[in-house]
Amino acid sequence: MPDKYGTTPQVQIEVFGLEEIRARANKAGTRVRISLNEGLRRIGRAYLPHLRAATPVRTGRLRRSSLFQIVGGPNDQALEVRQGARSPQGVFYGRFVREGTRFSRPNPYHIRALQSIHRRIQTIVNYMGERVAAYIAGREP
Repeated sequence: MPDKYGTTPQVQIEVFGLEEIRARANKAGTRVRISLNEGLRRIGRAYLPHLRAATPVRTGRLRRSSLFQIVGGPNDQALEVRQGARSPQGVFYGRFVREGTRFSRPNPYHIRALQSIHRRIQTIVNYMGERVAAYIAGREP
């Protein structure tokens, strides 16, 4: 809009680092997926010893069969914890220990193990979120 002298004021703005911001934004999805995978693995490594310690022992097979794995694709990763011990008849019996049968009471040891480390899990989740945010903000390579 012209001023009272008939001239139009000009403003020139130079933005530095815009390409870096664009590049980081384009890579943010990949960074989130990597961070999620790393966080799930950390949670699995934190939870497994507590699960094993809480697992009732008769033969020790159920405790020894405990493991975790990351399942799903890059966009829908999930942590899966398994106890793959089988009875002599081939039945996975961890569920019967946890949920009970008509001959035994339920023993939700897996929930107690999870509750015992819920703060540590929250710390891991917070840390991984902070890393992604720092990356997007340019504070982390």
